[in-house]
Amino acid sequence: MKKQNNNDNTFEVINKRKTNFFIVDDLFIDEYIQKLGDTPAQCHTTAVIYFILCRHADKKTGESFPGQWKIAKTLNYKFQGNITSYINNLKRLNLISIREEESKKHPGRFHSVYTLLDKKDWKK
Repeated sequence: MKKQNNNDNTFEVINKRKTNFFIVDDLFIDEYIQKLGDTPAQCHTTAVIYFILCRHADKKTGESFPGQWKIAKTLNYKFQGNITSYINNLKRLNLISIREEESKKHPGRFHSVYTLLDKKDWKK
């Protein structure tokens, strides 16, 4: 909130935006994007998937569990087939860990839970 006085005309600015954001470490941008694949397109797609996982991550636990179909839809992919290989690139560099968890809504079905790892754990 900011007040300003212009020749006896006072006005107040109120920011009503809901700011949702996520943070990505500079090291990821500066050094890791280029390690995420064999081609620039693979590197860029894998980076965007990492950003999606960051966006959906719980702020306290670092856990994220968007389905691969949701990731594919966000990327405007018709199929989710390659998503696994991109996610494996993140796992290979120890940027994330992956565990399978049984669905609470659908017992017997499992989904992946991705945990964002601290940069001290990333592979060089």
